[in-house]
Order: sequence, then C-alpha cells, then structure tokens
Amino acid sequence: MSDISKNEEDNKILNEAEVAIKTAPTAPESLNTEVVSKPRPKSSYPKKIRRIALCLSLILIAYFIFSNRGLSDLPFFDRFFWQPAASYEDYEILYAGQIAENDYEAALESTEAMIGLYEAQEEPNLSELWVRKGCLFALLGEYESTFEALSEALEQGGDPAQIYLLETQFYADLNDYVNTIIALENYLQAKPEDTQMRSTLAQVYMTYSDYKKAALEYEKLAAALPENAEYFFYLGYCRMQLKDYNLAVSAFDSSESLGAQYINLYYYRGVCLMSLSDYEKAVADYTKALEANPAEAQTYRYNRGLCLVQLLKYKEAAEDFTFSSQNGSDEELKSTSLSFLELLKDVLE
Repeated sequence: MSDISKNEEDNKILNEAEVAIKTAPTAPESLNTEVVSKPRPKSSYPKKIRRIALCLSLILIAYFIFSNRGLSDLPFFDRFFWQPAASYEDYEILYAGQIAENDYEAALESTEAMIGLYEAQEEPNLSELWVRKGCLFALLGEYESTFEALSEALEQGGDPAQIYLLETQFYADLNDYVNTIIALENYLQAKPEDTQMRSTLAQVYMTYSDYKKAALEYEKLAAALPENAEYFFYLGYCRMQLKDYNLAVSAFDSSESLGAQYINLYYYRGVCLMSLSDYEKAVADYTKALEANPAEAQTYRYNRGLCLVQLLKYKEAAEDFTFSSQNGSDEELKSTSLSFLELLKDVLE
C-alpha cells in the first residue's frame, strides 16, 4: 500500500472515531464507590486443624463464663441470659437516690430487696431495715403496714426507745390518743431519763383531763429537775383540779420561789387558799393576780369579794362586787354580784 493510500485509511478511521466519541454514553450522575473484591487467600492450616482450634476456643470461653461465675446450677440455656445480681451496696446507692427524688415506692422496693439479701445470708442486723420500711410505709400513708414493720423491727432486736418514739409520732399523726399514750409510756420505760418526752406525756394527760396521771408525771419531773419552776406550776395546777388543795398550794409556793412568771399562778393559788378557808392569803393572792393580769379583773374581784365577805369586810367586798357587776363579759358573775350587793345593802346602811 502506498503512503497516500495509508494516510487516507488512517484519516477515515480517525473520522469514524471522532463521530463515535461524540455519541458515546456519558458518566452516571451518582458516583459508584464500590471496590473490586479480591479473592481471600486460603488459610495455610488444614481445615481439620482449624475446626479443632475453634472448638477448643468455645470450650474455654464457656468454662470461663459459666464456671467462674457460679452458674453451673442454672439450666444450660438460662446461663446465656444471666446478669450479675445487685449487691447490698448497689441497693443502698439506689435507695439514696430514690429518697432524694421522693420516690418512696421505689425506695420501699429497694429496702425490701436489701431485707431479702440480709435474710438470705442470715445476717442478724435486720432491725434498721425494718424501721426504714415502717417509715416509708408512713410516708405512703399505709399506717397499718407501718406498725407491722415496726413490730417486726422490735422482734429483730431493734432499739425499743427509737421504735416506740416513732410509734408515738405516727399515732399522734392519726389523732389516736389511746395508742399515743401507750407508745409514750413504752418509750419512757425504755428511756426514763428523757424529761422532755415525760413532759410531753404529762401535757397529753392534761389535754384529756387525766390530771391524776399528769400529776404523777410532773412529780417525777420535779424530782428529776427540782430547779424547774414550770414543772411545779403544772403540778400545782393538776393538784388543784384534783382538789388536793394543800399539795397544790405547796407546788405553787415552790414555783413562785423558783421565780415563776405565770400570770395565773396567784389566781390558782388564791382559789386553793379560798377553798381551804385561808381567806387572808387568798385576798392577797387575788390582789397580786389583779396586778399581773388586769384583763381578768371581773373574775378576780368577784372572788376577792367573796373572801372579804368571809372576813366581814363588807365595804371592801361591796366595792369588788360593784366592779364585777358592771365590767367584764361573764353575765352570770354580773348577776351574782348584784345579788350580793342586795344582801350587803342592809349591812352597809
């Protein structure tokens, strides 16, 4: 082939190629990031040896998981779903968080779990957990369960003083007077030196007009703290209510000598002295009562008028009756005062 023919043939091929290039498919819009996979190299170990190694590995793993964790007693398939049990310390941490969030029901569940752990290990110190359980029941308003839990705490050797004091509080919350008293009495048997709670017991007795028991408690308090004017004052009041006027006067005298500042002390002692027919001293106390508490002048002057009549001091008595008939809110005292004024009219003329 001549050189001219060869060039013509080459030009023809190039022209065809240019046309083909113009009509060739374009690149896809999305980029394909797949890589060409390469065949894995075959293991240099024979297949039988590889299988033996795999079995040995599985046996060692199973031995480590099941034997070292004490799961040999579990059914085989259950072992795969085993989770480590929470410890007592775990529940304590959980309990603290639940209390901080005021989630008392969850805290109760944690406490019951801790009790279960203690019982499983036959630990003797269960009482505090039962006390805690009782308090949680109280916070949830389940008081029947509260007292059952506290009774169990006693059975477990808990501190009687602590438990009876809690019972006192819970019964008081329920306005259960009878059981509040019983719990307080039990507490004081366990802790007789607690004068504050003994004073509380005496006040509860007074609230329900059980002055005999209240007086006994105040006698114990006065013996334990002979410098306390308050105890002698309330002892005198209880004795006055029991009509033990001599003992009442003695208690009021002790309270006064210790510097008591009760505005009614002179009035109460005046009532006792008047009941004992010691009218001179009664008049003196009613006069002091007037100075200490003039707001009750109607009552004090009426009583003083009665004592002055007994002392035949009619003019002074009439002055007191005149005052009590015209002042104050007690209409009965006003009426009685007028009656005495009528009786004294003839004597004074």
